[in-house]
Amino acid sequence: MHQKNKLIPVAAALAIGSVTAAHATDWLQFGYDTAHCGFNAAETGYPTATNAIAHHYALPAAAGTADNAPIYLGNVATNSGRKNLLFIVTKNGTLLALDADSPTLSVLWSKQPQAPIDSKQITHGSPAIDPSLLYVYAYAHDGKIHKYQVGDGNEIMTGGWPQVTTLKPSVEKGASGLSISTDTGGTTYLYSVIDGYIGDAGDYQGHITTINLATGTQKVFNSLCSDLTIHFIENGIKSGSGQNDCGS
Repeated sequence: MHQKNKLIPVAAALAIGSVTAAHATDWLQFGYDTAHCGFNAAETGYPTATNAIAHHYALPAAAGTADNAPIYLGNVATNSGRKNLLFIVTKNGTLLALDADSPTLSVLWSKQPQAPIDSKQITHGSPAIDPSLLYVYAYAHDGKIHKYQVGDGNEIMTGGWPQVTTLKPSVEKGASGLSISTDTGGTTYLYSVIDGYIGDAGDYQGHITTINLATGTQKVFNSLCSDLTIHFIENGIKSGSGQNDCGS
């Protein structure tokens, strides 16, 4: 993992987990923005000298390895004072909130709603920060997206959270980085992409779930059996009026 250059945030707030408007260096989702451009024009760049030092940090052994990009939120109010935080989800479904300014990238808090049921169960998807800058969303191995306060990791359990993104967590995983986008009408959605585990085994189908962040309501698009806008049941009913799984 690499620590990126950061401008000094100047805003202040009082409540735990609260911040003001987004800072120039906040990287709130995979690829930086809704378009996933991967470019922040406010950053000053990196050294180009051949002797430039890259900063590498080891994640806690219990958290396992990570196969996705971290996101960044600056000037977060925590019980330990103002912190610049990196958030990353490891393959075993642990969300880590890391002190970006710590010499060892120390863990401020972590959450693992459910451990993997076997070695093949992993997740690759990066977390995402709510536009309010109060919450972080992350995949877990229970087939749900969980919502936590950024400053202390307290989980939000109201308004439909945690949100189901697959009813087949033993054969389907959170695959792509969580994305947040606001439509032309001003409604903001969280997007989750689900696919199968390595080896393409089991009764899985890829699908996208959109979650209205204001209401908690969902829409599901299935890449197979796209006429059914539901989360499928593993080895369920594949035809007829009670169909709850895809026959493809």
